[in-house]
Amino acid sequence: MPIFTARYFKFVFYCILFIGNCILFTVKAQKQNLHDNQYYWIYKGYTAVENGKYKEAITNYTQAIRLDSSFAEAFRYRATAYCYLKSYNEALADFDRAIKLDPEDAASFNGRGAIYEELDILSVAIKDYAKAVELLPHNKRYKENLEDAQDKQAARNGKK
Repeated sequence: MPIFTARYFKFVFYCILFIGNCILFTVKAQKQNLHDNQYYWIYKGYTAVENGKYKEAITNYTQAIRLDSSFAEAFRYRATAYCYLKSYNEALADFDRAIKLDPEDAASFNGRGAIYEELDILSVAIKDYAKAVELLPHNKRYKENLEDAQDKQAARNGKK
């Protein structure tokens, strides 16, 4: 009597098929759950920005915001992507929202200050840069931004 019968091979085949379907189901479930995670969309947005695809980044950050509208970082990241496109009104709105959600977010104050500086509204830029420095006093870039804006303001006022 043969050890491996047709019935045995049929049983093994169905076991392999069952295990394969279980693995496929698990992978699909993980992928589905991944799309329901705001950090997935933040990562995709970050990657898009790194590749110069700013509109795609905005779409990804918007998806993260849809999943969690209290996610201050997503607003800040989207604001930054808007800045690359020189869509300053949208960027300001997102920085405002990020600051409202997280008033201790120095990066949002610094980013908003940069827009006001770009728009040549130096007094407001200086206030935002000063707040960023207040929140993170050891950040050299924030200090430099504040000093540069103050120098521009002083030069404008004829004090330098």
